[in-house]
Amino acid sequence: MKKLLLLLLLSSSLSAIADSLLTPNWNNPKYKEENEIISEIKINDLIVIHMSTVPLWEGKNVCDSPNQAFEWILLSGRISPDSTYVVKKLIEQIKNSPTKCFLKGEGRLLVVLNSEGGYLADGFDLGELLRKNNATVLITSIGRCSSSCATAFLGGGSRFMEPGAELLFHAPYIERKDLNKEIVCLSSHDERTKKLLKYMQKMINKEDGEFLFKRTMSFCSSSDGWVINDDAAKLLNIANQEIVD
Repeated sequence: MKKLLLLLLLSSSLSAIADSLLTPNWNNPKYKEENEIISEIKINDLIVIHMSTVPLWEGKNVCDSPNQAFEWILLSGRISPDSTYVVKKLIEQIKNSPTKCFLKGEGRLLVVLNSEGGYLADGFDLGELLRKNNATVLITSIGRCSSSCATAFLGGGSRFMEPGAELLFHAPYIERKDLNKEIVCLSSHDERTKKLLKYMQKMINKEDGEFLFKRTMSFCSSSDGWVINDDAAKLLNIANQEIVD
């Protein structure tokens, strides 16, 4: 997480930092972060935290102004209409913040995901919101993004996974309303799964999106699925390689 934040900030503040930082030692005592929770939104089992990070090099803020900070979002819990709406509201707050330390150019946002999933439709909505805002999406080394969270992850304008992070995909399903509470996975001919294929191809590319869709549809489970790590995700263009300026 610290490495990603510093790399993101490097892309916007190179003039403020010595050239030696282009290949920095991430444990360099000259670099520190001051983190603060701006707000912590709790709705049922959803937690969305609006964070502020002040990046310090030799005790000096590397943003353009000493009163600026890098603001980002951490989402944990169920992917739902609440999660999409809350993230949308926080993105608006960050964009309008007078003290934001944005990245060079379009002002990229950072959203960290850690969720066991939710409803597919809400994964689509959150993913489209992330793509619309060209958000950088991250799963940390201790995080897992499953089901509709993995669907939302694909929407990131840039997508990163730290070593140890996992993505889990499985076929969309409906729950039977009987005492057994069994699930029925949707067929590849269902309109909802056709939408999933088009979404995956749009967010990644046609070839890798089709492969991801086929592997996703081959796992019919509410708790298990096709699990991949960071290197597998990079190979399949599901996650980006290391950040470069």
